[in-house]
Amino acid sequence: MLKLLSVGLIGVCATLSGLWLNQYLKKMDGLKAASEADQEILTQLKTEMTGVPVVVDGNVSGYLVFQLGSTIDTAKLPSKEFDVAPYLLDAAIRSSYQSSVDGSLSFNAAYFEKLAKLVRDDANKKLSVEAVIDVNVQQFNFVPK
Repeated sequence: MLKLLSVGLIGVCATLSGLWLNQYLKKMDGLKAASEADQEILTQLKTEMTGVPVVVDGNVSGYLVFQLGSTIDTAKLPSKEFDVAPYLLDAAIRSSYQSSVDGSLSFNAAYFEKLAKLVRDDANKKLSVEAVIDVNVQQFNFVPK
């Protein structure tokens, strides 16, 4: 009889502790989901191949052909369906002209960093929010005339 009573008490304690643990874990999952909702939602966006003429002293000396990859924080955009690609493409074209305005065509790491920074800043200015986190030059080629 004493064994049966002790087994019953152990069963009741195990059931109550299991219910408490279940409620505790549900509460922790809810807190985790709420904190994840407040974080950035980053997506990768790739522009199409773009060709831009390079003009030196009023003459076309060649074409820059490039493709950019960007990291976008979609939480800062007006809606989830908002298309950032046209803004990035416009910023890329304008920035490619600005980066070769002095006529020098030395393509090194500093040039790519300058191009990426100009694209990011110009796109964020056009979007009126800091949605473009990073810009990477994925493909790049200079085709002489």
